[in-house]
Amino acid sequence: MYEMNEYIGGIELSERFSPDESYLFTVKAKNALFCNLPRQGEVYRGKAQAVSLIKGQGHQLTYGDYQITYPADWPKMKERVPTVLSLLEKTLHEIQQLAPTTVQSLPKAIVFSNYGLSSLMTKDHLIYDTGYGEAVDDDETTKDFQENILELTVQRKNPYSMYREWVHMASHYIRDKNGWRVDLYRRTFFSDNLPKAEQEIVDSIYQAFYQLDVEQQQQFLKTWYEEMDAAWTWHQVLDLVKR
Repeated sequence: MYEMNEYIGGIELSERFSPDESYLFTVKAKNALFCNLPRQGEVYRGKAQAVSLIKGQGHQLTYGDYQITYPADWPKMKERVPTVLSLLEKTLHEIQQLAPTTVQSLPKAIVFSNYGLSSLMTKDHLIYDTGYGEAVDDDETTKDFQENILELTVQRKNPYSMYREWVHMASHYIRDKNGWRVDLYRRTFFSDNLPKAEQEIVDSIYQAFYQLDVEQQQQFLKTWYEEMDAAWTWHQVLDLVKR
């Protein structure tokens, strides 16, 4: 779908989908590696929020209720998948303590990639592009799970720069709470484009946030997301974190 991104000042194509919409699709394709629609011979047909059709070399495996699709040159996936699924399930659960999500549980059909696909999540499938050459369960890959899943499951709000900062701080909170590595305890590079005075306020918000205990951090992030709208200012966020 197309969305207005106030940060870039224009409309962009987004891999984000309304949880309340679905459509009837019919797709004809030969030798597809993956499609999220039910298959009838060479025809894929059914209702869905969106359609993903992938051709190419790859493998599939079943783990519990999950159907996993991944590139043909990824080794040892049977050993890696349990760790990755556990992290993704835990991440989604933690996000749901902070804000409403567009899915209630991790989709049972998951496609992993590290090149060429756009990440997206609907109720029936997840496409996750790691963006790294490392293994899918490597720390370098999994350190981005929280921020990326937040982006895919929590409805975007304006101001976009403030929403991005909320996502970044929420990902730090989730990783810290679970003892997962956090690279830098600082604001995002997006905020470097803010006026200097606003950058200083955002720095003060982070400083105050990290002085809170875990329960206070969770309540702050939850309230911030609930109340945030296009009229909100950084001064309001600072006042909230200091309450």
